[in-house]
Amino acid sequence: MIIPTYDYAGYLGGAMASVLGQTHDDLELIVLDNASTDDTPVVVARVCDSRLRSVRNATNIGFNANVNLGFGLARGDVVVIMGADDEWSPTFLERAVARLDDDATLAFVHGRAVWIDAEGTAFGDSHAGWAHRTSGDLAFVDCFRRGFSLTTMVMRTDAVRRVGGFHREWDEIADAWLFLLLCFEGAVGYLDEPLVRYRVHERSMTTSWSRGGEGFRGYIALAEAAFDLADARARRLTKWKRFAVRSVVRDTIAMLHVVRQQDGVAKYLSAFGTVVAITPEVCLLPTTWARFTLGLVPPRVVLALRQWKRRRWGRRHGLASAGPAR
Repeated sequence: MIIPTYDYAGYLGGAMASVLGQTHDDLELIVLDNASTDDTPVVVARVCDSRLRSVRNATNIGFNANVNLGFGLARGDVVVIMGADDEWSPTFLERAVARLDDDATLAFVHGRAVWIDAEGTAFGDSHAGWAHRTSGDLAFVDCFRRGFSLTTMVMRTDAVRRVGGFHREWDEIADAWLFLLLCFEGAVGYLDEPLVRYRVHERSMTTSWSRGGEGFRGYIALAEAAFDLADARARRLTKWKRFAVRSVVRDTIAMLHVVRQQDGVAKYLSAFGTVVAITPEVCLLPTTWARFTLGLVPPRVVLALRQWKRRRWGRRHGLASAGPAR
């Protein structure tokens, strides 16, 4: 179990506790401190557990290099990259490892995640219709259609090493590239249980847009490159490339209202223009203009709608106020 971290001392203790508190206790936790400037070393030093290994880098080597360092140090049959601000329910590993033990054809298992905000308040989940078991070919396509959460991916270590771990050229979306490459290594299992709490910092959702839309361009480039891989061509997956690109566009447009709310109308219009310029056919979709209109609604109205959706989600899941995840 690998936790790469940089300046997340406020959350790291909870993440570590949720790993070390797993009912499947035959594990090793590797915390990789990427030269943090906060109290991360103090948080790690407080934990006395023989299953914990900690490495502190002399300099910040970047997230992807830090993850690959963890892949190299891992000694278990399975490996997981956990966000330093995420949390697992106690039975998560037990359930995931059992799936891998029961089905040797699975390259990895991933699962449903509950979204929590910076304060730990649950407000939604990632349920996206993944099947209990999906062939590698179909999972390759569904990566774009349904999405995934890295913290939920329990991967066979040998498969990760065969595909080369995180490919650094993909920067912030190297996890998606890894997901796609692992689809060529076997089938994909899914746990349709809310066993992972994935923290969403809403400000980070628009960071790439503030740099000119590199996030969207990156995902488009990833889709183009993925379906051009030799394995994808051999499996006749290239026919799904346009579908994958449209899925990226759909998801991007769905979140553009956040840009409007946090960065203003000018940035929102610029972001929308970037999408249209790269994929002009998106203008033919009625949903595009419905989403565009939502982005022009005053932020206070969008905030009220979001709060209503969160309260509804909380009531549906037995959380009267969608309060802190437990």
